Amino acid sequence: MNNKKGFISISVVYALFMLLLVLLLSILSTYAYNRLLLKTTKGDIETDLIHNQDNRNLSFVCKNQKIGSCFAQRYYLDKNLLYHNDTLENGANDGSYRYAGLNPDNYLCFGTYDSAECISNPDKYLYRIIGVYNDQIKIIKESPLTVTKAWGTSGINDWYKSDLATYLNNDFLKSYDSKWQQNLAQIAWEIGGLSTSDGTTKMAHDVLTKEIKNDVNSTLYYSKVGLLYLNEYYYAAEESNWISTNYTGSGNWLNKGLNEYLMSPAADNSTKAFVINANGTIATDTVSNAKSIRPVLYLYQQVKLKDGLGLKDEPYILAE
Repeated sequence: MNNKKGFISISVVYALFMLLLVLLLSILSTYAYNRLLLKTTKGDIETDLIHNQDNRNLSFVCKNQKIGSCFAQRYYLDKNLLYHNDTLENGANDGSYRYAGLNPDNYLCFGTYDSAECISNPDKYLYRIIGVYNDQIKIIKESPLTVTKAWGTSGINDWYKSDLATYLNNDFLKSYDSKWQQNLAQIAWEIGGLSTSDGTTKMAHDVLTKEIKNDVNSTLYYSKVGLLYLNEYYYAAEESNWISTNYTGSGNWLNKGLNEYLMSPAADNSTKAFVINANGTIATDTVSNAKSIRPVLYLYQQVKLKDGLGLKDEPYILAE
């Protein structure tokens, strides 16, 4: 009888031992699994954080995409790129996307696919993005031409007969090889009827309406190279300045401290065109006077983005 009790005791102890062993193995297995799950989850979270951070950058989401259409679709990723639809107060209401403010990250290289070459030779290759119009990127040379030029040596403000228009679309354009010339779109530039008073004492939207939305006085000039419009200069300022009727050039990335010509002639004086003064204000001046020139170009719609962040030392690079 004692042997039977002893056998039962040993069996119970063994059973308990096996149960504890199974529980221990289960605990260890669950612990190992949870550690692996935690490690995997942590990695996924870190990846998501990095991805989401990159997703807030136009360069990341638009890489290898058509730069114009992608920037237009993701404009909200750049606080300085404003969509001028009918809900933007005092905006252009023309469906364009324009950079505004003091120093947006809108640097782009044109003429080279090599970032280092662009940065080391900015006078030739470095441009800035004015905005996106009909899925086309519009750019302006960051620095002026090395020599000043007259708007029209004939003394008449007719862009069709302007020596400057001829120079920009021949000598200047041919300073880039044919491959880069093919990256530019042939555009109908509107030459509007903007009086001196309209250009210097009106709000940005009123200037736009007179400058290029005036069907009576506007004419078209087809070319690849032109100059900046006055309304683009006004809209490059901080939004609070768009309603100014005596704009002084503050908060505007296009104000370079130059005496430079704009695209529009003065409708009330056949010998004058609009200029940006060195202090940032707007005026008209005789077209035969030589001033700084910053060429403006439209990229072809099919051009794609390769790399870059839009910074001066890390500009956007186009894909080959």
